[in-house]
Amino acid sequence: MTPQKEPPLLGLGIAAWLILIVGPWYLLIVLLQPSPHVLGWAAASAWIAFPLAVLFHGFSSGRNLMLADRIAPLGYASGLVLACMLLLSPAEAIFLAPEAWYPAFQVLAVLLLVVCGARLGLLVDERLVAVRRPATLAQAILDNARTVGPSTRAGRRRRQSLRAAKQVLARAPVAERVRASVTHRTALMWRYLALTAVVLVAGVPQLVLASGAFAEGWVALLVGLALLLETRLHVWRRETLADGFADPDPWAGRTLYDAWCGLSAGLVLVLTLRTTAAMGGVRSDLWLWYVLVLAAAIAASVLPFRVARSHSRALFDRWLARNPRRAEELRALVTA
Repeated sequence: MTPQKEPPLLGLGIAAWLILIVGPWYLLIVLLQPSPHVLGWAAASAWIAFPLAVLFHGFSSGRNLMLADRIAPLGYASGLVLACMLLLSPAEAIFLAPEAWYPAFQVLAVLLLVVCGARLGLLVDERLVAVRRPATLAQAILDNARTVGPSTRAGRRRRQSLRAAKQVLARAPVAERVRASVTHRTALMWRYLALTAVVLVAGVPQLVLASGAFAEGWVALLVGLALLLETRLHVWRRETLADGFADPDPWAGRTLYDAWCGLSAGLVLVLTLRTTAAMGGVRSDLWLWYVLVLAAAIAASVLPFRVARSHSRALFDRWLARNPRRAEELRALVTA
């Protein structure tokens, strides 16, 4: 995967402090008064995950490359959903502004729709359609440490990343780095499956109690998880082992990244439960149940990586036994 340009740290730091101040109030409003429409629920979900990513990355001093890689697509998707809200459901999107302001918001929504839609399309083409395989292991490491300008702060960090990558490669054998990549990819599949199980356990009883109200939201969650898993598998099938070296270290910043993923998934699930309760006319004050679902989502996001890392050697051996072609490729990579 070709690294993306890192967002400016000063802007992220300021945004992180603003989110820290405003975020709890926004979250309280969203959870206490959930939107009864799928579009409103989707916008609220996006604007939970995206600010949290900015917040976590802003307070990590810009060193978490995994979080930095998520900020751009999340930001464009959040802008796209917000634009749709302004155009299709303005009463929910601009309820704090006078009605006379709507034409101006409509123009801004069209611009936001075009810009975010175009940028999101370019990201999809870059990450899922275009094939950019590193020819050698050295090229993969260079891809991972590519500069974005020789005199920029990000460029200096990337050059430091290149030196760090070479040092890590000198300390750890090639096979160990490949094993880390395989363990990371296995754990990610386990995460999606675990989150799917949490969605089913939380959603089925709620749908029964609400007589099927807001079933489309739960279906959207399941379809989204299935698409994420299928997309990952699509990318991995066309990879070579050298591609693993073009990725950031899968364990650097893992705790912070998993915390963001688990908290975002848990809050979106709580929002979905609250929306279902509001639309189905059932009790919506089951806060102990919501806390349990939030904790289950966090566990489903964190535990797969902890378990996979503790069984990394066995997972790698089984993977090599099932993929003899990959074993030949690894031998060629080690001797190159």
